[in-house]
Amino acid sequence: MIEPAKFSTALEQWYDQYGRKLPWRETTDPYQIWVSEIMLQQTQVPRVKKDFYPKFLAKFPTIESLAEAKWQDVYPVWRGLGFYSRGKNMLRAAQKIVSDFDGGFPHEQKELESLPGIGIYTARAIRAFAWNEKVAAVDTNIQKIIEVLYPQEDIEIKAQQLVDASTSGCVWNNAMMDLA
Repeated sequence: MIEPAKFSTALEQWYDQYGRKLPWRETTDPYQIWVSEIMLQQTQVPRVKKDFYPKFLAKFPTIESLAEAKWQDVYPVWRGLGFYSRGKNMLRAAQKIVSDFDGGFPHEQKELESLPGIGIYTARAIRAFAWNEKVAAVDTNIQKIIEVLYPQEDIEIKAQQLVDASTSGCVWNNAMMDLA
């Protein structure tokens, strides 16, 4: 059994050398990170990186610009990505952020989960990537890694132990995603 500190140190060193360079990893803006997380659900990274993420942010550069839009404005830049409920939920969530949080992206897990289309995983991912919080955003791929390395252990508990042993919640989660 690999000690969490040794695993996390090796993981971060590996990521430093081999991690993918992606535009949403170049920002700590929770809005831009959220856009990427929603787009990446059930969609290949190269498609989002090349075809959708830059066009969406060019059209809606801020949470306020998205909140002011109507679905008819969003649809043309979302078309082809599929799963249109994701785009509609983003629009509703942006409107809620502007109305209920004065345009400031909420930080707390429960507040994030109160937004349409944001569940446990996405809320944790936003917290890790935007604010470098040591929270484990466990998807099915990361779950598989932990199951192989730590059989018989509770996935969520072990993931949190591993991220707690890391130097950065942002780096640990990005590294696990690339490893997966």
